[in-house]
Amino acid sequence: MAYVNFISVDRNFVPQTDISLTNFVRIIEAAKESGANGGNGLHERLYAEVTVKQAGYMYIYLSNESPTTVEVYFDDFKVTQVKSPVIQTDDYYPFGLTFNSYQRENSTPNQYLYNGKEKQDELELGWFDYGARMYNPEISRWMVVDPAADAYYRSSPYSYTLNNPVRFVDPDGSIVQDPPDVITTISNVNTSNRDITTREASIIITLKVVNSNGADLSNTMFKGDKGSVELKNYEGYALQLKDADSGAPHVETNVKSFTVQFEVVESLDQVGKDDHVMMLVVDIPEGDFDGDGAKENPVGLADKGGRVSAVETGTLKDGSFNEVAQHELGHKFGLDHTKGGSGLMGKSVNGQTSLSSTEKGKAVAGSHVGPFDKNGTYKASSLYGRTASKKLAEDFTKKYKITE
Repeated sequence: MAYVNFISVDRNFVPQTDISLTNFVRIIEAAKESGANGGNGLHERLYAEVTVKQAGYMYIYLSNESPTTVEVYFDDFKVTQVKSPVIQTDDYYPFGLTFNSYQRENSTPNQYLYNGKEKQDELELGWFDYGARMYNPEISRWMVVDPAADAYYRSSPYSYTLNNPVRFVDPDGSIVQDPPDVITTISNVNTSNRDITTREASIIITLKVVNSNGADLSNTMFKGDKGSVELKNYEGYALQLKDADSGAPHVETNVKSFTVQFEVVESLDQVGKDDHVMMLVVDIPEGDFDGDGAKENPVGLADKGGRVSAVETGTLKDGSFNEVAQHELGHKFGLDHTKGGSGLMGKSVNGQTSLSSTEKGKAVAGSHVGPFDKNGTYKASSLYGRTASKKLAEDFTKKYKITE
């Protein structure tokens, strides 16, 4: 009985008892030479493949443990080490402390860790450099006051992501944001009346405003590089009528807040996979966009119920930009043009920004919250397809022959 044996120990020389790490491979009887086979026994290849997941040592040896004297010849013995393509891995707790970390020995450590931010270890501080501020994951706090503290007066100016890193992100230490999405929080659902459901909702949409022409947005709802805009016309009483076909109940929703968290960028290259996009463009050619055979020359256009929209820069000159932008957001939430042409969803610019209760109800449905959904937070991105927003925007531009 002859063997190739291997024993694994960790870096502290503690034996590893897992049979995949400590074991043997035995030579078979067919390899035995005798007069019966003319001395032509099989030349057996003893082979073992071991995957080691932590630093340590391995003792490998050959042994002949036959109870009687049997000569065993081992030839061409070698050990081949194949390094893993993984150089470093780190798992994180919500506020940024690491666990289950691994780094290949003698490799250069990657210091860009939690949220892709560089860890500062010069004085063994362990802080992360976010740009505007330094963050200490050990105490879950920023090390200086929030430069936008007046926007978050209900929270400590030192708190990280309003103490909710599971929901919010803070890309550079200055503005807390929801990740790219439409996020709807439903609360106080009341179904005591089986025919009528009442509830409250808060809706947030994150939007990339692509300003490739460098237009002046200082007098619009999107002034500044990034920020938040609350659209009061989308708030208040929202009505979804009973649908006998689907069995959906009559739903009355009090929309407590409807917020657009925006960031102005220069190109589609800065648009993330699930971002909602509004492009400032030079011209949208005329066409039959409602499918009624009537040509129209719009100043804005949106993929109804989708993630992409466009607004002509000419609306900045005549002062209608905010109205058109809010109108196209309505289409993104699935709203149609009003038949009478009045209100925000009128087919033409009319100076009106109001929405009816049923239009608000349709916007709630357009946030991908159903009539039967319970209290909780719902993300529209869970229903998105695999196509990235940048590709959708490029296809949208080509389809309608838009001049950027």
